[in-house]
Amino acid sequence: MSSQLQQTLQSDPLTLDKMLAQELNSLSFDDREALSEQLHGVRSLAPQECDQMIRTAVTQFHTELNTRLVSTIELLRPPTRTGTSSSAASSTAAAAAATPGLSERVPVLPDGTNPSSSSISPVSTNKQVKSQYLMDILETPYSIPDNAITSTAASVMNTATNHTDTAIPTSAATTHASNHTNTNTGTGTNDHPRYAYVRSYNFIIKFIRCELYDITKAVTRYLLCLDFLVDYFGLFALTRPLTLSSTSTYSDFTKEEQNLIRMGQFQLMPTRDRSGRRISVFLDSYGVDYTHTNRFKLCMYVIGQVASDDVCTQKNGLVNIYSQLNSDCLQIRYMIGLAVQQTECQRFMDAIPLRYSANHIFVQDDVTRGMVLNMIGKQTRLITRVHTVSGITELEYLLRCFGIPTDVFPVTNTGKVKKKNLFKWIRQRTSIEEQQLLHYGSSYNNIDSERYGIECPDLDSVLIRNGGCAWDHPANVKFRNIIERREHERDQHTTRNAKAQFLHSIILEIRSNGLRFLAYNEDQELYQEITDQTTLRTKVFQALRDQSARRKKRRLKCNTNNTTLTTTTTTTADISHDSSTSLFVGMDNRGSGNGCLLPSFEFKKQKL
Repeated sequence: MSSQLQQTLQSDPLTLDKMLAQELNSLSFDDREALSEQLHGVRSLAPQECDQMIRTAVTQFHTELNTRLVSTIELLRPPTRTGTSSSAASSTAAAAAATPGLSERVPVLPDGTNPSSSSISPVSTNKQVKSQYLMDILETPYSIPDNAITSTAASVMNTATNHTDTAIPTSAATTHASNHTNTNTGTGTNDHPRYAYVRSYNFIIKFIRCELYDITKAVTRYLLCLDFLVDYFGLFALTRPLTLSSTSTYSDFTKEEQNLIRMGQFQLMPTRDRSGRRISVFLDSYGVDYTHTNRFKLCMYVIGQVASDDVCTQKNGLVNIYSQLNSDCLQIRYMIGLAVQQTECQRFMDAIPLRYSANHIFVQDDVTRGMVLNMIGKQTRLITRVHTVSGITELEYLLRCFGIPTDVFPVTNTGKVKKKNLFKWIRQRTSIEEQQLLHYGSSYNNIDSERYGIECPDLDSVLIRNGGCAWDHPANVKFRNIIERREHERDQHTTRNAKAQFLHSIILEIRSNGLRFLAYNEDQELYQEITDQTTLRTKVFQALRDQSARRKKRRLKCNTNNTTLTTTTTTTADISHDSSTSLFVGMDNRGSGNGCLLPSFEFKKQKL
């Protein structure tokens, strides 16, 4: 009863309001402003990155990680028969206290819905198994690839200095593993270690960006993520990315979990907010008829795998929306009130390699609001806004105030869940993952998540496809502005070489603005980046030609309108109007009541 009473008190609206006020008042004015601007998508808390900054951070990360792994492995080893000295025991205890991500935990309890299937296998609490896979991770080679560049300037610097893969030095505590730190990435057991995936650059950089380059916090989150993956998926989750496809050999989800994701109560929107962040949407009582294992496995895949692969979302964070408008409040309160739901939700928030930068909650009553805020933890509460609305129209209006597009929000005005974009997303992920399966034997440092297709283009991608969806894309608007400004220079270049140089200069200007070109593949329903220069010049030439045609069409239409207006003015110059409303005749460029067409600038001044 005491725990239930405490839960009720923490969910009380007045108590939570006081708690939120205290948490916000504990921040400085600048910090509160920064969080508010980040919430609205007009500011990013991520630092400006460069190649040297990334290399230094990754080096420090591996050094700190090796120290943590060594201390944890020593802690997990069984004591010797002769015992250990008091100094060694005290140092081991201190190392354990400094390693919160790998401390021994109580096994996760089921939520009572289906005890036989809801409980997960707490592999990370098995000291022998855990000690073995941590030792394998410690002895896994690691390096920073050449393509760890985040800006054009860094790319130019890298080309000039001709960097190669640089092995990261190990700390003094891990000199016994220094013989294993090589850069070989073959397919054999010795050349391609089992846990190369979790020590690859592409996996490590997510945690560094998530914690805004705080290395200590990044390593802690990394270790918590390892525990979460092992407990919910098994040791194989440390060897390769998770896959959704049910037809592949590496399917990581059961039939029940496949059905859960097709229900549409948890989706990634196919668009981004004004700052380029991915948007996740939870609807109603997500997965109430399923176990907590089913729910959190899908959450880790969608957020911890798919959304975290996006570089812009790694830097700027994820936008989350929860809408409770079409379900019973009692059902939601029951699910949130489960102890395992509260515990595992906080554990999930601490383990995912991605931070939430905006969280919008739409509920209809204060009690449910209090229970949700109590479940998500302090750090997420600081970037959370709770809205009390009565319908989808009001919800969409509020989201647009925060720079979130609502034209593809997965709920109709009648409350029905939209699944068209969801099924398309499943097909897209299946296509991407089936191609990735063919390259698991290669180095994970060199695997580009966008190499096999892009499902959700960022704001700096010029979209080349048929249809009107690309016309208003921010990068397409920038591209048209450049083409419209440079199109007047087209007639000045008459020779073939001059025209080629002209097209090349436009491409360089586009690249200098941080834009790239993506072509839509109708068969795969994915975007592919255009890297071939010949194809790129063809697309730019077509854009110049279309812009020239639009300019000539506008000029012809303008000349025609001027001729019509001149003729009309000459014909109707002697017409007088006695009506007091005649001042407004012709303002819409339409004929007047007596058949006259008057231009807006030829009205006779009325005498009042």
